[in-house]
Parts: sequence; structure tokens; C-alpha cells
Amino acid sequence: MIAGIALAMTLFAAAPAAAEPAPVPSAEPAPVPAAGEAAATQKPERDLARIEAYLNSIRSLDADFVQETSDGQVAHGRLMLERPGRLRFEYSDGTPLLLVSNGRILTFIDYSVGQVTRWPIDDTPLGLLVRDHIDLAAAGAVFNAVALAGGRRLLVTVRDAAHPERGLLTLSFLERPGGLRLEGWEVVDAQGTVTRVRLENLRLDAVLADALWSFDDPRKLPSQRRRRRR
Repeated sequence: MIAGIALAMTLFAAAPAAAEPAPVPSAEPAPVPAAGEAAATQKPERDLARIEAYLNSIRSLDADFVQETSDGQVAHGRLMLERPGRLRFEYSDGTPLLLVSNGRILTFIDYSVGQVTRWPIDDTPLGLLVRDHIDLAAAGAVFNAVALAGGRRLLVTVRDAAHPERGLLTLSFLERPGGLRLEGWEVVDAQGTVTRVRLENLRLDAVLADALWSFDDPRKLPSQRRRRRR
């Protein structure tokens, strides 16, 4: 259980909780592109424009995810996203955690101890994905591509230079003759911890219920019901 909690927190640890701001190390995160993969693009501006148009065409999505950290922890679950601002990570492997954004505030719920922590969604690495309009140029995005058999992997890296404590986000897209597909992302936090999320069974423009953006507050539940939430 402790490993699962640490794994979930890594994804958003780059955003300090409102009640407990943390000091920011000065170390720079390591570069994102994988070793041994050759860059394969000559027109990054055109590719960035295509990726931006693709992201802005997605108003909602529903997908399974596999989440891994650089220390070997793995978790599974379901991601639901609806722009602007709404996001929900449900863990399906017994991890007693939930991550929900109601449009403005991202809430981390740990049902094992009845704890609730909140951040403004825009202060987290994934805030970019749920904006009403995604502007990669304004976000200072850096583009890279690697050649694959029958296509390319396109990587878009974003970091807020004014707030390096928010971490480094790299979005990964698979380009095939049929078009683009969001594969997942990688977050490097201010301490250099890497969290990778791989999306599976991606369903775009899914119809999502409003109830998904709320949660049962563990502080108002008896301990027996909290235990059942695990």
C-alpha cells in the first residue's frame, strides 16, 4: 500500500500542496529522449501545429493506464478526462487512492488514512492537457521525433521556466499512416524522479458522467467504509 501511495503522489509531486509548500532543488532534470533513438524530423513547427490541432480536437477521453516510476513501482487504473479542467485517475489494482479534478482544483484522496490534499490543476504538470485551448508555442514546447518501423514517435516536452518546481512534462504520440494517437506521457519532478504513464484502449470523445468529477470525502466516512474503499 505504501508503495502505491508513493507511486500516485509522484505524478503530481511537482506541484506543492497549498498547505505544505516544499523547497525546490536547483538540479536540472535529465533530458527526456531515449538513448539510441535517432531524431527524425525536419519541420518541427509543422509537427507541433499538427499535434496541437489533434489535442484541441479531443474534448474528452477514457482509457486504461499503466503507471511506472523510475524506482520500479507499477500501478494500473482508468483515466477519464474532459476539457476544460476535468480529470479522474481511478486505480484498479487495490491502491486506495483517487485523483480528481473538478475543473479548477485537483484533489488527491488517500482512503487508507482519510487524507485529502488539493492543488490548482494549472499548477500541476498535466494542467496543459485539460486547458480549454492548448497552445504549445505559448507553453514553450520543444519537439523531437524518433523513427519507428512504419511511422514515428513524436515527443513534445513542456516546462514552465518561471516555475521549475512544477516539473518537466513530455507527451508521447504515435504517428502512423492513419494519423496521430496519444500514447501517454512522462513527468520528471524537481527531484529527478521519473513517472511514466502509458495509455491503453484509448477512447476519444467519450460521454462521461458529471458524477466522475466528485468523490466521497473520506473525512466524512466512518472508518469501516473507508476500509471498503481499498
